[in-house]
Amino acid sequence: MGDDHLVVIPTDPTWLPDEIALRRAVRLLRQLAPAARDVRGTRHDEVVFVDAGENTERVECPACGEELASGWWSERMDRAARHGFARLGVTTPCCETATSLDALRYRWPAGFARAEVRVRHPERGALSEEELARVAGVLGHTVREVRA
Repeated sequence: MGDDHLVVIPTDPTWLPDEIALRRAVRLLRQLAPAARDVRGTRHDEVVFVDAGENTERVECPACGEELASGWWSERMDRAARHGFARLGVTTPCCETATSLDALRYRWPAGFARAEVRVRHPERGALSEEELARVAGVLGHTVREVRA
């Protein structure tokens, strides 16, 4: 059996909490997932891609819902990675919508972040909207959940 991870990231890829806020978020997630094996907060030097790993099914255009070809997406990801994911802007090939890699619809959810709180084997389902709001409150920024 592979690892099950619940990861909470800020909705703004470049936003970085201070150490105190990150520790508060770790404490809260330990309370929300008391059976978890490990809960860690990480601040990254640059933006990283936080994906759903093997759970990833597809990537879709946020405007028209068209599934994006994996080759197109991979090429844009490689280009963005060369610049530390500092430039995420893309134009979708399906309907030529100007958007960002972060705004694409990932099935399962994924995102870009400079900070994350990762819960290893949370032994629970997804966080509720109220729980996400509580994490956002202690972290100091709106958040989203990624499950890997």
